Amino acid sequence: MRLLRIKTTLLLIFVTGCSVPSHADKPATAESRPQKSQAQHSSKAQEAPTVQPMDADACGNNDQDFDNFFNAYIYRPELRPQHTSPSIEIRQISDKNKKIGTETKEQNKPFKIGLIDYRWSYVTAHGKEEKSDRIEIKIHREGNAMQVDFIRAKYTNDDTLIRTYGPEGAYVFEHKNNCWQLTQELR
Repeated sequence: MRLLRIKTTLLLIFVTGCSVPSHADKPATAESRPQKSQAQHSSKAQEAPTVQPMDADACGNNDQDFDNFFNAYIYRPELRPQHTSPSIEIRQISDKNKKIGTETKEQNKPFKIGLIDYRWSYVTAHGKEEKSDRIEIKIHREGNAMQVDFIRAKYTNDDTLIRTYGPEGAYVFEHKNNCWQLTQELR
């Protein structure tokens, strides 16, 4: 758990350190802004922003690659649509063979795992992370898939687990199309 937290922290430092443009500290002035024609404005409005692809070291089929993938999936929500199956099977957590239903990736929101102050947290249906709802996660392999189990938890100030509570949940990621895809949610 501490190793995953350290890796997550290092990834966050690396991602935020590399994503700041060099001109960010200079305010834009009217002279420095290029003037655009009306046609350029309308064509830009129709273009979707380009999303940088998932790093190659996150798409391999081993456990370390999945750790890299999962950290990017958490830190870079813009990657989630590319790495979420169009339809997600909803299954019972106590019996994975019992299918409850299917949701589209648009219906299956929000992703319930987030980070607040470098700590795993539960994301509510409103899409806001709550400081009081920390979670414990466990990542393990299930055949050709990786499963991320989560449950709400109480911790001491030095991050020692006191107890878990509430319903368990899990996400299942399968290795498809040369990378990981979210394919199931267990409730």
